[in-house]
Amino acid sequence: MVSRHGKGERHGPETKKELVTEWNALEEKYGVKIYYDLFPRHLPNADCKRQVVELYQSGAKRFGMWDTYHRLTYAAMWSFLRRVGHRDGIEEADVGEGEFYRNFVIYSIGGKDLSRYDPVWGS
Repeated sequence: MVSRHGKGERHGPETKKELVTEWNALEEKYGVKIYYDLFPRHLPNADCKRQVVELYQSGAKRFGMWDTYHRLTYAAMWSFLRRVGHRDGIEEADVGEGEFYRNFVIYSIGGKDLSRYDPVWGS
């Protein structure tokens, strides 16, 4: 919900379903793909899962995680976030607590030396 004219009068969608319906209408009208993110960024996995399930049930089609380089440092969180794009079975999936991933240090890509450059710094 958004404050109208900055005076505290609230307007806009009141439920996730209404919000997703509005964004889906824009996607259909203009052909711009909509991706949902999860906030705040450091929720417990169970809360992330609740948000994902609610958004999918409301009609969300895609998720995109902003600042994944930062979320990646929280192995327990990443254990669940890597499953978010798998809509089928997300409701039955566990939240990934205690299931971690493997981390690899990449020293070169396509013959380019990355030993003194961190790819998260951008181009």
